[in-house]
Amino acid sequence: MKRTAVIFAFAVFIPALVLGGLALRSLRDQRFAFERQRLQLAQDAADGLARALASEVDELQRDFGRQAEAIIGTNTPAIAAWSFDEQLREVWPLAEVGFSVRLGAEVCSPSVMDNREASRSFHRLNRDFLTGVECVEVFAVTPKGRINLSAQPTTPAPLKQQVELFRNVAPVQGIGESLDPLKSRLQTSAADFKQLVGDAQEGVVARRMPDRLDVLIWHRSARDSQVVFGAQLDRSQLIARLAPRLQTEPAFGSEFAVALLDERVQPLVRTPTSFTTASWRRPFAASEVGEALPHWEVAVYELDPSRPAAAATTFRWTFGSMIAGLLAAIAVGGWLVVQETRRELLMARRKTDFVSNVSHELKTPLTSIRMFAELLAEDRVTDPVRRRQHLEVIATESARLTRLVDGVLDFARLDRGGATAPMQSLDFSILIRDILVLHETRLRSSGIEVKTRLPEDPVIIRGNADALAQIIVNLISNVEKYAASGQELILELETVRAGGGAKGLARLSVSDRGPGIPAECAGHIFEEFYRAHDSLDSGVSGAGLGLSLARKLARAHQGDLRHVPRSGGGSVFILEIPLA
Repeated sequence: MKRTAVIFAFAVFIPALVLGGLALRSLRDQRFAFERQRLQLAQDAADGLARALASEVDELQRDFGRQAEAIIGTNTPAIAAWSFDEQLREVWPLAEVGFSVRLGAEVCSPSVMDNREASRSFHRLNRDFLTGVECVEVFAVTPKGRINLSAQPTTPAPLKQQVELFRNVAPVQGIGESLDPLKSRLQTSAADFKQLVGDAQEGVVARRMPDRLDVLIWHRSARDSQVVFGAQLDRSQLIARLAPRLQTEPAFGSEFAVALLDERVQPLVRTPTSFTTASWRRPFAASEVGEALPHWEVAVYELDPSRPAAAATTFRWTFGSMIAGLLAAIAVGGWLVVQETRRELLMARRKTDFVSNVSHELKTPLTSIRMFAELLAEDRVTDPVRRRQHLEVIATESARLTRLVDGVLDFARLDRGGATAPMQSLDFSILIRDILVLHETRLRSSGIEVKTRLPEDPVIIRGNADALAQIIVNLISNVEKYAASGQELILELETVRAGGGAKGLARLSVSDRGPGIPAECAGHIFEEFYRAHDSLDSGVSGAGLGLSLARKLARAHQGDLRHVPRSGGGSVFILEIPLA
């Protein structure tokens, strides 16, 4: 039995646990892969939107070039430069201030005496930078890319080394989030305007001021390379121009929100407009717009950050429950297999004992029959009385042998589900009396006093007389074998009426005053091949089929046979058969 359990554990249960563990690990890997895919989707969207915004800035730069050339018109660049601020603001609303500068010399427009405060402030803050007197921290880009100051011609102006920058946001970098700042791909350098312009025709310069970021677009006319025209972009107009570029697909927008963050990590544009978050610095994914708008980020946020985790938890619990259910089913199935194996092993042992008992039971009467038959055949017994006694022994043992063989055959027939004998209406009380007439003498000779409590009125049932007689004989025989010491046998027949119009029952109680049936055996006495005294040395004959066969016959009559302990000692077997 232990070997079977060990084999089952190693062959089924342990592999099932291993498969369950692998399934859970695969589930975890799938969740990680799903999160990576979502993160990659969001990052790709942020990168695409950032490129779209950078492309829009490039379009602004080209648009400004066309506006500058239109203002110059038929004039020379040197003449158009002196009134460029006023003329540009009249035709191009994106310009907060227009400016023109002669490289390394002077600012032509706006002048320090301009009647507009914004223009005067621009002149005051940017004059030294534009004329080459002062180097400032800037981000600069031309159509050829970011400006490489190391490739510029040497100038007496002092240059500072490029500084490594960090981004203002810390987007998710995977399943395990990190709060470490990310390095920016942008670079800042200290230079004056002439260095930044170099030999390019147009470009963008972003200058960091104490409280804001100024974006300067410039253009140089091919007719005069020393005069450069530019504009400081109006922040509100720039945001309005960029906002339409921040639209996403509906499917993406149902799960994510998008925001354009400025250098102070404040949302300039957001989609949807009602979206807000506790920390704009912690987007799900983000991408820098570029040198034209340094420290501006396209940030992607989850509309419901708990939804993926909740979905993963639900899926994990569902999948885990399925695995647990499978393991439980395997465990229960294994337990049932083990129990069935134990039952089969027990049945096999009982069948072995049954064969031994039947062999013994067959051998005993056959030995007696053969011995007395040989004595009579050889005329070794001449006394008529003794010859009659020997013949009675032969007849008794033959009847015993017949009952044993018939019992085995009946049990085999019922065990195969064979048809029962034909049934007819009969008086159960008369049947019991007829059986007692045949067996009462033998019982009294064994010291058993037989008492009956049978009704005078007929008790009509529908059944097979031989089968019912076999049940009663088996019960009486058990009293004779096991309970003769009690010297009492009581057969009591009564009718039990059922309510609701149902048929009643004929109930026969067979009681004795024997030693009774041990409690540990009471639940097994109706099992096949079971014997409470399971030993050839017990002195009690039998094959362990009597009670099992009796119950099968009772149930074939739609009735039942059961056992209860008798008060004061002994046993009571109750046979119930439906009334006709």
